[in-house]
Amino acid sequence: GLYASFADLSRATVKQTTMSFLSIDCSALASEVAHQATDWKRDYGLVLYHASKERYDALRHKMDQQRRDISTQPNDLDALKFVLNTIAAIEAQLADQELLYLDIIQRYYTIQHHGITVDTEETVSVAALPETTRQLFIDAKTTDLRLVEVKDRFRLVTQEQTVAFSEELAGVKRDFLDGGPGISGDLDRGVLLCREYEAKVRELIARKGGLVNAETLFGLDITPYPALNLVAGELEQLTQIYALYSEQAAFQDSMSTTLWGELDILKLQQGAEVLEKKTRKFPKNLQENTIFKDVQATIFGFKDSLPLIVNLKNDAMQPRHWEKLMQVTGVTFDMNPKTFTLQKLFDMQLDRYEEQILEITSGASKELTIENGINQIVDTWRVQRFEVIKYMKGTQERGLVLRSTDRKSVV
Repeated sequence: GLYASFADLSRATVKQTTMSFLSIDCSALASEVAHQATDWKRDYGLVLYHASKERYDALRHKMDQQRRDISTQPNDLDALKFVLNTIAAIEAQLADQELLYLDIIQRYYTIQHHGITVDTEETVSVAALPETTRQLFIDAKTTDLRLVEVKDRFRLVTQEQTVAFSEELAGVKRDFLDGGPGISGDLDRGVLLCREYEAKVRELIARKGGLVNAETLFGLDITPYPALNLVAGELEQLTQIYALYSEQAAFQDSMSTTLWGELDILKLQQGAEVLEKKTRKFPKNLQENTIFKDVQATIFGFKDSLPLIVNLKNDAMQPRHWEKLMQVTGVTFDMNPKTFTLQKLFDMQLDRYEEQILEITSGASKELTIENGINQIVDTWRVQRFEVIKYMKGTQERGLVLRSTDRKSVV
């Protein structure tokens, strides 16, 4: 009951009351609450004002800039397109602009209603936003009408530019098909060409956008550019293919500095298997592409060369065998274990000489087996000791013989 009485008191205008044996004076509390509420109102009002002023300043700056833009006298096609684009933007934003300035006006009304001080000139400017917006729209339409003759002149310029651009694209298409990254032969060169054409196509697409924008502004039919579409489409596919090849090249480069004595064949095999899986899962529509087949052959060839590298990592391989390998592949190098890296083996493209390499490594293994056998015989006979004894047949002496000291053999 006491709590309810205090609650009623806080809502009432009475600041002093008597309840039973209690005399309660709430004047200080009420004054403090009122003071605090005033502070809160002021603080929230200032927050609302600053947020509203930001919107107002942004809208005013935008409208002032657009007014300056449409007052520019266009002396070339780019300047004319700039002015016409600004006019089109003013027309397109009219409805959104109205909602925006109505919101700003309502905000300023709320701020003033609650006693937040606002500069008089600013208040007048906010109230004039509907008329300012309307006048900007009228100025834009007036400028558009005054540019009729200029638009007619530059309309012809735009038509000439679209014809010239179409002819340029025909040349780009011809060069792309005759000598671009889609021509099989050198994948490393293809990677470079692909990057060059990517930059070129981006630039052409940007120019196309400018011409389409001009045609739209001048009310012309939009010119199609099938040559650009063809080049861009094929280049997108080639980019995917060359990305796979670049991944293969990057992996191979990362392993190429490995010294022969530090070879980790498991790491090589794991990397090659990852690339092989990506190749097999490549989009079906691209697997018939000539460049993809070249990349596939490179990746599969690299994987197929790994067992040959394992065979070469054989103690049976002597300098004479490496010399023979160099003769077969046409790649020479120094077999110094401190400098010999996998790069030399990669340069050999071992998968192209599988039969000859197997013959060399197999021959080296057989030679090692024979050499080990001979060395075993030499080692055995090196420690043998013999004694000379009489050879007796019954009681008759028949000459002399050699007998090993371990009595296991007689010569």
